[in-house]
Amino acid sequence: MKSKRISTTGVLLVLLVCGTAYAAGSFTDFALDDLEGNDVSTKTLRQEKVLVVKLGTTWCGWCQRETQELLELREEFDSSDLAIVEVYIEEDAGTVAAKANALPFTILLDGSGRVANSYNVTGIPVLLVVDPKGEITYRGNFTPYATLVSEVKAALAAREAKPSPKSTAGKAQTVCPVMGGVIDKSVFADYKGQRVYFCCPGCKGTFEKDPEAYLKKMADGGVTPEKVAVVCTGCGQIKGSANCCKPGQATCAKCGLVKGSPGCCKVTKGSKETIEICTACGCIKGSQDCAANCCGTKATCAKCQRVAGSPGCCKSDTQLAQGDLCPNCGFKKGSADCCKLQGKELCEKCGLVKGSPGCCKIT
Repeated sequence: MKSKRISTTGVLLVLLVCGTAYAAGSFTDFALDDLEGNDVSTKTLRQEKVLVVKLGTTWCGWCQRETQELLELREEFDSSDLAIVEVYIEEDAGTVAAKANALPFTILLDGSGRVANSYNVTGIPVLLVVDPKGEITYRGNFTPYATLVSEVKAALAAREAKPSPKSTAGKAQTVCPVMGGVIDKSVFADYKGQRVYFCCPGCKGTFEKDPEAYLKKMADGGVTPEKVAVVCTGCGQIKGSANCCKPGQATCAKCGLVKGSPGCCKVTKGSKETIEICTACGCIKGSQDCAANCCGTKATCAKCQRVAGSPGCCKSDTQLAQGDLCPNCGFKKGSADCCKLQGKELCEKCGLVKGSPGCCKIT
């Protein structure tokens, strides 16, 4: 360690016997090598378990006694409820393996003393009990077994009492998941189809470093983020939808998207992954196509929810190919609405009957 060294002086041994136990706030996860040189993180080990961490050495007699207590603890609690880690400070793998290789715990090497220093270890052994929420509920020097069992049971009881996310999910987001302030809806981040709001731009940057952790925090509090459509950059359609591009579909030479798709010539290929989509018509919300095709005031196709008979309707291409629909107006050939029977004026911009459901000028 840099500024503090572990000592074997008599003064230290007295501190070990008389050391006080106290709670020490939030636990900071760390990653160290195990005896095989694998990088192991306490975050992976914890999951929804109680975590017990012992920091010590092979040459410390009190540390060896603490290990015996941990062996009993391992038999007392199931591995699905309790994870035990022994951290050996400023010792090499060979030395530690000779003493600890057969132990049924996770053995980690703090060769530089970095972790011990971060927890202000000046006397050993130090033992931490961390509850499933990541809070250190106990810290002590040489902990009696009865105390250790009691602390683990208390942490497990708190886990069982935690409300299930399924039973509380559904609340709209009102506070920032990073700092807890009132959200500003102009500051947000989109992640995996979910929109999360923040109280300030700084919190957005913090969220983006570990979004999964903050989404879990929101879920644990019963908060469900807003949903945003994830747009396929190949066709402009919602990813995975029935209209999403498939191999072999013709693409527009100008924009590279599927010809006639809602995103054609309006979404740059490879641009933003998420765009707000009108759930009624499938077009980009607020776009000209949205105004023209939105099914809020027009008859919709039961299959694709677009305006029935419009160029974007899923039945149009097939019906046009079969000769059922007029290519100018989108209505059934020979019907009372067909432009050829009525002599209706065609729109100079889109080639459809002015005022027809598919015409680009419809508002």
